[in-house]
Amino acid sequence: MNEATAELRMRPSEIILGAIQVSLGVVFVWAAGNKLFVSGVEVFMKDVANFRIVGEPWDVVIAYSLPWLELLVGLCLVLHIQQRGAALLATLMTVVFLGAIISAWMRGIDLHCGCFGKSTEAVKYPQKITQLVLQLGACAVSLWQAMKPCKCEEN
Repeated sequence: MNEATAELRMRPSEIILGAIQVSLGVVFVWAAGNKLFVSGVEVFMKDVANFRIVGEPWDVVIAYSLPWLELLVGLCLVLHIQQRGAALLATLMTVVFLGAIISAWMRGIDLHCGCFGKSTEAVKYPQKITQLVLQLGACAVSLWQAMKPCKCEEN
């Protein structure tokens, strides 16, 4: 095997890290797609308002802008474009959402989360928090991977 071929081969750890990043991107694209094209932004706006964290007009601003940001971040993660910024934004969005979920739980709010489209059943807080902590772990892995210097920069 020559040197060029050896450099092109990916280690199993790189494949796993890449798969985590792509999977995280798919989650963000899926969430955005459901908000934008399945349940609709109006339904998502009601879900945002139900958190009772921000009032008008901010719930409207969030409902109309967040899905597009999720879509952009997800596509960047999947396509490995602007990975540092996308991983950082994914991490920040996940932390904010985790905080909002914990806040709603502590205040006894009955949420029907519109994360992946319209939901008819109330959020099960322990399961949702567990999911978001796992997602935060994937964000941390993606952020760590994106911060590593590119091998092409070493030359």
